[in-house]
Amino acid sequence: MPSTWRVQCVEGQCIDYCPPWDEEGYWFLSDDSPSRIKEVTKALNMQNQTHLSPAHAVMICEMACDGNSSDNATIKSTYDHFINAGLCKCGDSPDMLDTDLALEDFSKAHDLTENCGKNKARKGAYLSENDTQPICCPYIDHKIEQKDLPKGWNRLFIMGTFNLEGEYFAHVRIECGAFRECEEVARKHKAELAVFDMFNSMCYLARNVFDLEDKFAITKDNQYRYGIDLRDAYS
Repeated sequence: MPSTWRVQCVEGQCIDYCPPWDEEGYWFLSDDSPSRIKEVTKALNMQNQTHLSPAHAVMICEMACDGNSSDNATIKSTYDHFINAGLCKCGDSPDMLDTDLALEDFSKAHDLTENCGKNKARKGAYLSENDTQPICCPYIDHKIEQKDLPKGWNRLFIMGTFNLEGEYFAHVRIECGAFRECEEVARKHKAELAVFDMFNSMCYLARNVFDLEDKFAITKDNQYRYGIDLRDAYS
């Protein structure tokens, strides 16, 4: 599955989920779910479930991209929303839809006692770049250049350009907002330094920031970390 999918534990089991769908209220199903997802799950006979599986999300996108999925104007408009709202990308028909994957298969895929070689989700839950599929977090190139970084952000520990450290007091999982979301979280918590780890989608917050003295001797084992100095933001 795409690397930007996340894992969330539900009632003791873990499933893969797609952040933007969760933000829309389209992943976990209840009486409070938006009408669009209720219409879709009813049409696909999924209305009695508590949440979707990744296979269901792919199935919804396949039907949305088909354009002839229903003669009902309401249902057709509902499927169109998944494309117009940026929740689906249309392409080739995914082979994984032929593997009959259930929610249980994805739950078991994260069970450490499960035989990986026999798990249906591990064997069949594959999407190619050109397949129709749900859209997760926007892709961020791990080799992003300084000129392409948002204002104020710098690569950490690179030959004396941005060698700050501090007392870290919190770390926050970033969904899809990347640098913007990390900075917003940092400002909310009055952090003086925010470090965004692109590889792990984690935002680290620090206070009592100080400059490292021996700048040219500094080396770090994580080349995907970027920082922003917020010490002047609260003056």
